[in-house]
Amino acid sequence: MISGLLDKWTRRSEERKLYFRVPEDHVLDGNFASVRIKPNANYFQIRLAEMYLRDKREYWRDFNPLTLSVSDFLYDTRRQNIPFFVGNQLLQNIRPYLDGQYVELRNTRILGPVPYVGDDVGLFVGLVRVQASDLATRFFNLLEKVVKAFDLTSLSRYLEIAKPLGEGLNSFLGMKENELRFGFRDVFTAEEGDAHCFRQGYLACVNCAENEQTPEFLWIKEGRLFTGTRDDCRPAAEHDYCLVKIECLEERSDYQVLPFYRLWEDVRAVLLGRDTLKAQWKKIELLQALANSPDLTDEHRDALIEFFTVKFLAMEEKLRNDRVRQPGSRGAAVSRGALDKTVGPSPTASLQEAARAAERANLAKPIVRRLMTLSENWNRISQAGCLSEDRAVDAALINSQIALIGKLHSTKRPNSRQLADAITFATMRP
Repeated sequence: MISGLLDKWTRRSEERKLYFRVPEDHVLDGNFASVRIKPNANYFQIRLAEMYLRDKREYWRDFNPLTLSVSDFLYDTRRQNIPFFVGNQLLQNIRPYLDGQYVELRNTRILGPVPYVGDDVGLFVGLVRVQASDLATRFFNLLEKVVKAFDLTSLSRYLEIAKPLGEGLNSFLGMKENELRFGFRDVFTAEEGDAHCFRQGYLACVNCAENEQTPEFLWIKEGRLFTGTRDDCRPAAEHDYCLVKIECLEERSDYQVLPFYRLWEDVRAVLLGRDTLKAQWKKIELLQALANSPDLTDEHRDALIEFFTVKFLAMEEKLRNDRVRQPGSRGAAVSRGALDKTVGPSPTASLQEAARAAERANLAKPIVRRLMTLSENWNRISQAGCLSEDRAVDAALINSQIALIGKLHSTKRPNSRQLADAITFATMRP
């Protein structure tokens, strides 16, 4: 696997390269804070902010930069090793228009968002100088097709290609034409106050000896590495370097690409088709998927279960009200059995029944309390306007609504699976 090649490369290095975490007061971009990434509460994301290869031509040979990252962390109860690479493969579609000109790649996501569940997070980053050749071009084209077929943000799907991608990179990077300019591997811990605590911030690795340049004169400005004094600095250009940014996220903006979102679209389509019974079963499938999703933090699992529950109840109530307002419509002239499929209890009654189902099943008291809180505050939730049918269920709506619902609760976070089970029990009760 690719880890064997990394060990070989690392042992080959004869001098320590300059590697450091950029101090918070050396980041000149406004509103930056080196906050701790909290287990089970935050997501983390890693970006290649900038990579720079000083010598792109040497002895009539052309070179291209390639940055390889390999991260390892806990995900879905297992440690995962995720390789990714950033190079000219990202520009293949526009290569004919570049006319051989060098294009800098900045702020490229190489991992995430990933829910941080604790324990160590390891990160290897290396800058490789790749000699331009027909073989390299063909290989990059192949890898590009493989990587583009999977969305990096949906990690559960990306894992399907992580191992074969690593094996392919291992073969390619082992070629004698490819030269590791430098590389670093660091491990971050969940311990608050530890020198290697997992935090938001920038990591810089420069292709020079540790004593050749001092971090005191290196700065981050507009997401790039600068050198000089604070008031008189310029883009760094004397050495090869990589600048990596670790980001802390409290919420996601990509719910639509996660597997559970397609289940919600199925629920919505069936409900709008006025088959509430079938929609209820689809809803159960959605809630169970949310409760077991490895792509969400604990807090977001609970919040999303509550959000989609109230969204479902709001849509169900609207369909019921529409039917009452149109007693002479064709839809009203149906048998009582068919009518029962589109008429259900009110949202408050449904939530109270879910709370009673939780009590009967001896589930944790915070679950009962949270369901009752949603029932007691239904008017406040519905009047926020977020549940109206004409509002698209996008990240902005989801995040605003779960923030509103979160302010209503005074109890501690419940068990997501039990919360989903309580609503399921109430749904299945005859």
